[in-house]
Amino acid sequence: MNPYDILNVRRNASENDINLAYTKLKEKYDNGNYAGDPYFAKKRLVEINKAYSILSDNKKRAKYDEEYITHINSHKSEDNSKNDNQLSDDDSETAADNFIIFWVFFSIFAIFIIIPLVYVLSALSIFD
Repeated sequence: MNPYDILNVRRNASENDINLAYTKLKEKYDNGNYAGDPYFAKKRLVEINKAYSILSDNKKRAKYDEEYITHINSHKSEDNSKNDNQLSDDDSETAADNFIIFWVFFSIFAIFIIIPLVYVLSALSIFD
């Protein structure tokens, strides 16, 4: 999880906003104040302190933001480089689902429409 999410602040948050969010979360999960599981509180405090150490230092924050943007852009370029003619796993599953749905509806149509229609027409001696 990224430090912005941990401290529940926006990417353009000011230092004051970050300090305020950190103080509130630290007070909430402090051993004496948190009524829940002490192990969870301790683990959460470690995450909060690590996030604050990144966002409170301008150099670390800039480095994190740069790596995050690079990571996002690399995933976008990977998605764009996929061959459009090649079916992905989701596409093949959708095609299989559509095939099954077609045969189910065709079977229902045949059972309830075509077979009774043939029976009625044969009873009227049209096929004789």
